Amino acid sequence: MNGLRRTALAGAVCLVLTLSGAAAAGAAPVSSGHSGWNWALPSPQGQSLSDVTFDGFTGYAVGDFGTVLKSGDGGQTWTGVPSGTLSDLSVVQELDPQTVIVGGGCALRESTNGGATFQSMPINPSDSVCGSDLSAISFQSASTGYVALKSGQVLYTTNGGATVEAKTNVPLPLGSAQTTGLTFTSPTTGFATTSGGTIEETTDGGNSWTQVATGYGGLNAITFINAQTAFAVGGAGTLLTSTNGGTSWTKEPLAVPGDSFADLTGISCASATQCLITTAGSNSLILTSDGGQTGAIVTPSNQQLRSVAFTTGTGVVAVGVAGTIVLSANGGAQFPTLVSGGPGVPLSTNAELPLLAGGAPGSAYLLGTGGQLDTTTDGGAVWSLEQTPSNTAVMAAAFPTASTGYVTTGDRILRKTTDGGDSWSSLDATVSGQTQLAAPSASTVLLVGPRGIRRSTDGGQTFGTVAGHVQLAHGARGAAVSSLSLTDAAVHGSTIFAWGTDTAYESTNLGASWRTIPLPRQTKIRQLSFVSPTTGYALDFAGDVLFTSDRGAQWRKLDNVGTTALASISFSSAQRGLLALDVRPTIGASLPLDLLATTDGGATWQPQVIDGLDGGHVLATSSADYFASVGVPLGNPYTSVFTTATAGASPNPSRLTLSLSAKQLTAKALRRHGGRVTVTGRLTPVTSPGERVLLSYRSRQTGDWTSRTITVASSGAYQTTVSKLRATTDFVVASAGDGTDGGAQGYARLTVK
Repeated sequence: MNGLRRTALAGAVCLVLTLSGAAAAGAAPVSSGHSGWNWALPSPQGQSLSDVTFDGFTGYAVGDFGTVLKSGDGGQTWTGVPSGTLSDLSVVQELDPQTVIVGGGCALRESTNGGATFQSMPINPSDSVCGSDLSAISFQSASTGYVALKSGQVLYTTNGGATVEAKTNVPLPLGSAQTTGLTFTSPTTGFATTSGGTIEETTDGGNSWTQVATGYGGLNAITFINAQTAFAVGGAGTLLTSTNGGTSWTKEPLAVPGDSFADLTGISCASATQCLITTAGSNSLILTSDGGQTGAIVTPSNQQLRSVAFTTGTGVVAVGVAGTIVLSANGGAQFPTLVSGGPGVPLSTNAELPLLAGGAPGSAYLLGTGGQLDTTTDGGAVWSLEQTPSNTAVMAAAFPTASTGYVTTGDRILRKTTDGGDSWSSLDATVSGQTQLAAPSASTVLLVGPRGIRRSTDGGQTFGTVAGHVQLAHGARGAAVSSLSLTDAAVHGSTIFAWGTDTAYESTNLGASWRTIPLPRQTKIRQLSFVSPTTGYALDFAGDVLFTSDRGAQWRKLDNVGTTALASISFSSAQRGLLALDVRPTIGASLPLDLLATTDGGATWQPQVIDGLDGGHVLATSSADYFASVGVPLGNPYTSVFTTATAGASPNPSRLTLSLSAKQLTAKALRRHGGRVTVTGRLTPVTSPGERVLLSYRSRQTGDWTSRTITVASSGAYQTTVSKLRATTDFVVASAGDGTDGGAQGYARLTVK
């Protein structure tokens, strides 16, 4: 398989080619930061990054969805660290390689052990509740520092945020102006920039402010190189310098040949003369080597860049949209190294099963548009981009071995490869956009649906319609195989499964004959996931999960899922499985759930957060599990793929209990109680203020889930009352976890007789 390889050791080939052959640096697998999943595509990760800082070779980058990355080698490789928040992070300050503070929105977190763990700095009631979003931070030590809010308010803490002192607000020249930057050069002397184009100075620890610069376009950032030399940047190409400790400021010409930039957003300097400046909405940086007299345009990436930092010597790291990370070894003159791995293929949304397993251990395939596939044969560590001769979407695929595979594409052609996708041949078979593939061996391939089944035993050279009738569960003869209406197919071991919305079948002789798998009456099946000829799970169009252990003779509905908004289902064994949520249920304002995982056959589920985007597809295999995100991160129109070898479980699971004031009542007694039941429980541990849990309950009469969020006390205890109950009701409570501690679930049932 010699496709374009993208791994933790290889960056985006497509990006490399557009950047004059830039080389890609290495990267270890990066955790999603919120559960036991790692980024597979893009590599090392795909969340947009907003700020980066370095102290020598050790640095940190922060970005969307609580992303924190750490590098110990000047940006060559990165690891993901759990921040404990899902808020978008916009600022990072590194006091030393072991002490780092990150923040964004209402959230502020600190690590004093090199990012191994983060603790909440509770300057706000919660990560989602505050009077104004955080704008900038300036700490002198792990416990003491200042926080500026966009509203102009300045908070001061000497105990890591346990308590804060409100200082005098930064004066804002316009009603809509905001504080944009803050830096302190001593415990009491500091400077703030505003979007109104002013710089304010305090010499008494924020008790009073004096305006030292005004009349400029909105300013966005300020930095001091040493006690006397400082820079500030802003709108209309504004670059200000001070050589007297901020007492006065001078506007520099920053002459850039052939171009101009309306908005300068950030600046990082190696000296009083050499600086790199980020520009709004641009993939270019401005390099000045004379303190702002002149500038040169450097374009390191084809993605927007949001922040840049000097590391050690002449090293530079710039970060931006869609996880972009680029490196320079000569002070920013050139950026030959791309750390950010390339995106995968846009997901083929027309495919019934766009994420599927191959017959070889550790193999998986992501079907894309433009005739492309992303493939892995080692559990997701290394991915290859394969191109078929078509430029239409891949509709279905089957890879019984690592080298032999079959695909159908939107141009209605069946193709075959015998070298892992390097070359393809067209087969003489009629297919449609609804035809599914099943290949139990390299020589045996089946065309399933939309009506009937066609079978080849000579590697696709010839196909014949499968004749005969299906065998019913009780042994009688059923419908003709050629008349079956089928939408999907899958292979598990030596058994082939095929199904439509209200019928399902299995074959144990390579598709030569078929028998019926009974389905519950009045149930329309969306997906099946059988792990043996007798045991399997089903997701129906009502969003319920069903289980059978006797080849469909009996099905049991799993009542503890807590939602019917499910996108896909996949089990690798009777015990281990995944459910991807279609529309994420949200806990509070910022704790979305992406999927539910079970390791005990659905007896319990662990809610998990991966990327927080609506919808996804899951694939559970014996060697690795996969999650392909349907949502589209900012600036990345491609599918994000994640892998795990631990069922996504966080190393530190939370515990969440659920109790009802009554477990069993007569209908009369329930009416006497006004249809009310008190729900209580406890979340352990509670690591930040304002944590919330999601309570969902469903009556056996209605079949619809109703949800509400509950804020837990500092002890983790919670309580609420549910009313208007009339029948047996299932209750599910879920916690998303915070990256440090995993999600948890509790379940209880009120039985009404």
